Amino acid sequence: MTTTEPEGSYVSETVWNWGVEFGSAEDGIGSGGGISTSYAIPSWQQGIATVANGASTTMRNLPDVALTADNVDVLAGNGEEFAGVGGTSVARAVVGSVHRAGQSTGGTNGPVGFINPAVYTIGTDGDYTSAFHDITTGNNEWIGSPTQFNAIPGYDLCTGWGTPTGSNMVNALSRPPDALADSAGHGLYVHRPGRRPVQT
Repeated sequence: MTTTEPEGSYVSETVWNWGVEFGSAEDGIGSGGGISTSYAIPSWQQGIATVANGASTTMRNLPDVALTADNVDVLAGNGEEFAGVGGTSVARAVVGSVHRAGQSTGGTNGPVGFINPAVYTIGTDGDYTSAFHDITTGNNEWIGSPTQFNAIPGYDLCTGWGTPTGSNMVNALSRPPDALADSAGHGLYVHRPGRRPVQT
C-alpha cells in the first residue's frame, strides 16, 4: 500500500508478489487467487466473468476481497510488538473486524449477516468506489502459473473486488436491498498467502 506519507492518506495498492518484488528466490510467495476445481460458481458470482479477468462462468472464483498482506507491524494485547507480519494472520483479523463492526453497530441499516451476496452487489453497483479500493496493478503469476492472473479494474482473480474501506464498507454491507439475501452457504474467501492460482 502506498500513502502520501507515513500515516498519510491512501494512494494505491498493488498485488502482493514476492517473486516480482525480490526475484526468483521468492517465487511463489504472495497473493493467491484463481478458479476452484471443486466448487461450482455460487449465485452471487454469476455475471462477473469477463475476457479481461479470466474468471469462470461455472466454477467458484477466488478471492472475494483482499487486504494488506505483507509487512504489517502488529501490537498484541499484551503490549508485545511484532514487526513485518503478513498473510492470513493479518488479513483475516482485519476483514473479521469490518464484519464484526457491521454486526455490532449495524452500520446505517441494522446488522449484517452472510455477506457474500452483499459484497458482489456492492461490487456491481454505485457503492463500489466508496466501499472498496480497487487494486489495478500487479499480478499473482509465478513459475507454476506464468500467465495467470493480472489485477485489472473491477473484479479480478488476484484481489477480488479490492480492499474494504472501513466505515463506508460497513454501511454498504448493512443496507437492506433484497439482492443481499442468498442461502447458498459458501463463506467469504479472503485471500490466503501461498495459495496459487488454479485454472480449470
